[in-house]
Amino acid sequence: MVRFLVFVLAVGCLAGVVLGVWVLLYPRSLQNLTRTLSELLHPLRRPIRPERFIYRRHRLFGLVVTLGSLYTFSHLHGYVGENLTLKPGWGPGGGGEVYLWESLAAIFTLASVFSLLVGLAIFSRPSSLKGFEAWANRRLSQQMVQQTAQRVRGLWMCWVLQHPRLTGMLLTAGGGFALWRLLSEWWLLPGGGL
Repeated sequence: MVRFLVFVLAVGCLAGVVLGVWVLLYPRSLQNLTRTLSELLHPLRRPIRPERFIYRRHRLFGLVVTLGSLYTFSHLHGYVGENLTLKPGWGPGGGGEVYLWESLAAIFTLASVFSLLVGLAIFSRPSSLKGFEAWANRRLSQQMVQQTAQRVRGLWMCWVLQHPRLTGMLLTAGGGFALWRLLSEWWLLPGGGL
């Protein structure tokens, strides 16, 4: 599992380096790239309403959520309160990192308990979640999330389009540094290497 995660992270870092070099060589292509991405994401903008599909198969979905949360809980609850050093030379080194890992383990453990309750409710009586679903639909409306995302994206894209060479340098340097650190740490581990 760790090898797969390292591989995925390495591919992401390499993609950042390639994109950064591309933007450095062809800064005007950044405008075409943003237009192409928005055209690719256009089908995802239509409203998706999965409730009917899930309610008709509530026993299957409830079972999957329940089993997933039990699996997560069984693997995480033992880590709460322990020093979470993953491997020698990899993982928490100082007090701050140990605190971070322990906090993440506690948060994911509580989330798995919550998802266990939701999974049992979906499995046995999905109508008991109607009130929660209505509240969540009011608080987290799709339009509100889209407006916030467009506002943030507009700010970032405005800056990126005004400074394409700096963006390319940051992508290349950041991706290269992250790739170097990831691979140097991985190969220094006992039994490391892809």
